[in-house]
Amino acid sequence: MVALTKNFNNIIKVSIRQKQVNFYKKATGNNVLPPERQYWTLSHIQDISPESEINWLYNNGFLEKSQFVGVDNDEEKILINKINHPEAKWVSGDILQAVWNYENFNPGIFYFDTISSIENQQTIALTRKLMSPCPIENVFFANFVMRNYRRNIYYTENALIKSLFNTNYLRSRWEFCGSCEYIGEKVPMKTFAFFRVK
Repeated sequence: MVALTKNFNNIIKVSIRQKQVNFYKKATGNNVLPPERQYWTLSHIQDISPESEINWLYNNGFLEKSQFVGVDNDEEKILINKINHPEAKWVSGDILQAVWNYENFNPGIFYFDTISSIENQQTIALTRKLMSPCPIENVFFANFVMRNYRRNIYYTENALIKSLFNTNYLRSRWEFCGSCEYIGEKVPMKTFAFFRVK
């Protein structure tokens, strides 16, 4: 089971978004999301405050709301988001099914915003499946808890890359852009950025 992160209206979230935008600009050379591209995310509730994910990206001139695609398996949250931001695209259901079934799937950014351990092979496999259909010049972001607290083991970035890209073919298609600390509400995580090169 994958848990969704909560509380978009805080300094940590805004800081992470700024770093993600900077990663995207550096990787692609684009200062804004091109009009034919989309921004995909696990949406949770997107309220009308300036700090919400969609409003922050829009208010900072990075995208139009019509480029925002939010997915949540809670239909009630999707209905709220449709009221708050009718210009955006909202999908109720499983994230992988949403990707497979979405007409004109063309993300410039895909943010797999989860709270999951690097040891969770189910989430690693799901991340791999979500990355697979992403087009060239897409930046894929994913959060992972890098420490096993019971055994006091801290995993390196190379451990994640080796686990995520289990074949040379997969590895050749993605460039590792870097990571940033994500000190969440419950456990410290890292957000990893990957750029689809071919």
